[in-house]
Amino acid sequence: MEPKRCEDFSLSCRLRRDVPAGELIALPGVCVLLLRQTGDDAALQAWDRQQNYQCYALPDGSCPVLEAVLTVHSDNRPEWREIRVGFPLRCLQRSDQGDIAISLDFSGAALRLYADGWLMDENFPYGYPARPAAGEMRVTAGVMAPALSCPGRRPSAVAPRTGLRAQYYTPAGHNSWVGDVVTFFHAGVFHIYYLLDRRHHASKFGCGGHYFAHLSSSDLRNWTEHPTAIGIDEQWETIGTGTPFLWDGRVCFSYGMHSARMDASARESVRVQRDYLAAHGHSGVFTRDELPGVPAGTLCAYSDDGISFRKSGEVIHPCENPSIYALPAGRLLLFAGYGLEGTWLSDRIGAWRCVNPSFPPSGGGAAMRNSSECQCYFTWHGRDYVLGGFSGFFVSDDGPLGPYRDLAAEGHDLYDGLGVPMVAAFTGDRRVLAGWLAGNGWGGHLVLRELIQLPDGNLGMKWLPEATPDTAPTDIIAESTVIGPATPRFNRDLPAQSLLLSMRITPPPTAPGRFALRVYGDGGQCCELQLDFARGRAQWHDQCPDGALAEALPSARELCAQNPDVKSFHKLPNTHMRGRNFCRENVLAANTPTALRLLVMVDNKLGGCILDAEFAGQQTMITCRPGLRPRRVELLAESATAVAEFRIAPLRAD
Repeated sequence: MEPKRCEDFSLSCRLRRDVPAGELIALPGVCVLLLRQTGDDAALQAWDRQQNYQCYALPDGSCPVLEAVLTVHSDNRPEWREIRVGFPLRCLQRSDQGDIAISLDFSGAALRLYADGWLMDENFPYGYPARPAAGEMRVTAGVMAPALSCPGRRPSAVAPRTGLRAQYYTPAGHNSWVGDVVTFFHAGVFHIYYLLDRRHHASKFGCGGHYFAHLSSSDLRNWTEHPTAIGIDEQWETIGTGTPFLWDGRVCFSYGMHSARMDASARESVRVQRDYLAAHGHSGVFTRDELPGVPAGTLCAYSDDGISFRKSGEVIHPCENPSIYALPAGRLLLFAGYGLEGTWLSDRIGAWRCVNPSFPPSGGGAAMRNSSECQCYFTWHGRDYVLGGFSGFFVSDDGPLGPYRDLAAEGHDLYDGLGVPMVAAFTGDRRVLAGWLAGNGWGGHLVLRELIQLPDGNLGMKWLPEATPDTAPTDIIAESTVIGPATPRFNRDLPAQSLLLSMRITPPPTAPGRFALRVYGDGGQCCELQLDFARGRAQWHDQCPDGALAEALPSARELCAQNPDVKSFHKLPNTHMRGRNFCRENVLAANTPTALRLLVMVDNKLGGCILDAEFAGQQTMITCRPGLRPRRVELLAESATAVAEFRIAPLRAD
């Protein structure tokens, strides 16, 4: 006879700090709590990287980790047998050598591991374990007060953090990152909802296991971390990108449901929705009871304050990555992605009619090979803009339905190294952009920008003033110097901390060449920021030949033109979405003096640094450099280039 499954249990104990490595507690056939060294199991090398354990080694180089492994079974996915959570001991919230209170909580929809009441890791199962039996529990020496509870006992919620800084933010935890971001401004408050990512999309057996976390601020400087906005409550749930919007006096939040990744019955639910669309000419609204399988597509949640949301349970469109916006004329605009495409309209939440199946263009039909997903729509000074997720940037002078022109295909875009940038208004007719920094896998650091509308209607970006880190007194390195082929390269050692570099660069009036600022690490790594004044472009590159500048990279527009057979922007090399080496056009005024600011952000969680550049307060470029710990800066140039007011300022700790 098959053992009865368990849908809810918790296991708790206290651990001595000197507990030996190995199995600590085992519930045979259900779960095991263990202590091991990172890297001791070749079969877990990929897991150890996803967990980001290596960035939390102890001073002696060892990295002990506490882990729990749950054995589950489902008829739909019999190959998914084990789900794991864990944390490095260096992440404990206290440094004394007292006992550690450990709790493993399985709620059916989530598996969470706590230490001293703090959530250390979570994962999302598909399937259930056998019912545990306390009498079969094995306990090793050094484990005290083991206790099994069925149903489980949920730990008390920790109070939300306040006074946070959002620039370069990541959620608390050794393996937690910011995924797709959506922005919303309402009643004087700027909201950032983001898909909380652990393990760079590897949670929930590689299906993502994402849910919407939430930050808000009324001044863009001090941010509050709220409870989960839209969480995972069922095993078939993994949440995709969506958008909040104001409708009928409520904050509505549309989001995608990627349940077909776990449960094949979701495809039948999508089929029913598509059949309805084909028969009626518009989409329907379906409750779970009206669908033959688990829900998939676009769902919606509602809130009176933008903080506490209630899921409606209704599926309102078959696409799985919706972008919905309220138009002034009392209509709703939807850009569909992931399953269906095109522009859709409705006068209520549901009953969507496709009014343009060809916009936004995607794949081989798009100049920038952009996908149909994660579109961001915003208006500013009579123009309508659409950002295309990772590539493609469109503008219309004729209203939200277009026609649109692809600015990115003309070499003017807003992709400076961020993934899925989203824009919302702010007090004073400002526009604020937020996205996640690529370069370390799916998900990364949160980055904010302020948009600038240029005289020609194109948009620029600058550092958001309220979010720019504060600096300590400045050290003036050079009032004025000339860098060029006949001049020894300028070098300066850097302190082992985060800092701001600033300077004014003037190219020669005739035959301007390329100029570069290089940041070297203590292991020989290098990252070069190269400015091409003749062509008005800049790039990041990590190949730094001695005595010469790095090779010039093609821009995103040029890469698409050079690779006509590549149908997806994701498959092109050296693009901004990879967060490492890439080139941007039209970021410099050709042959014109430029004020450069460069933030060098040392980040222990990344195990490296973030380099964030701003050019003349008009454009930005950012790159993620795991493994690069800055130790030296170098300037070099192809032609005699004047550098004035070269300054270094350490950043103040918050």
